[in-house]
Amino acid sequence: MLSPYDDDIENMARERGWSEDEARDRFIWTALHFGDVAPLCYFLLQGLVPAVYVRELLALMLTPELAGGPTDFREVAERLKFQDVPFRLEIKSRTGRRGPKSNNFNVAWRNWHIAQDVEKLMKEHGPGSYDAAIKQVAAKKRLTERTVRDAYDRGHGSKSRK
Repeated sequence: MLSPYDDDIENMARERGWSEDEARDRFIWTALHFGDVAPLCYFLLQGLVPAVYVRELLALMLTPELAGGPTDFREVAERLKFQDVPFRLEIKSRTGRRGPKSNNFNVAWRNWHIAQDVEKLMKEHGPGSYDAAIKQVAAKKRLTERTVRDAYDRGHGSKSRK
């Protein structure tokens, strides 16, 4: 299938002596440096996987902040000269509503683990152990009972307290 970029990529490959894959990767890289994600999106939807350096650039563009972050980010950023990446990609709602909070995933992940711990204790101790399980998990995780109760109830509802 021909892409809207095939002519440009074929010309780059021919002029520079690159393979078509290398020309495509460099085309995507250049587009990302200019803030255009369309070529990346097109080729990803076609099932093509960009080279590692393009994926690393994309990951750095998705990284909110490097300062104080994981050392892997900083090492890749230094190798790829992160200061040369003028754009940061963000997740935004398509509906016009406010986007997700930056800690939304972390909170959901934490809540899932809390709920699993409560559920496990309730299965071990049987019916009527909801309050005891909440207290035990709150103490173990150093959280308030309200936080643990909300995390469990959010996924299970109040009917599952038995």
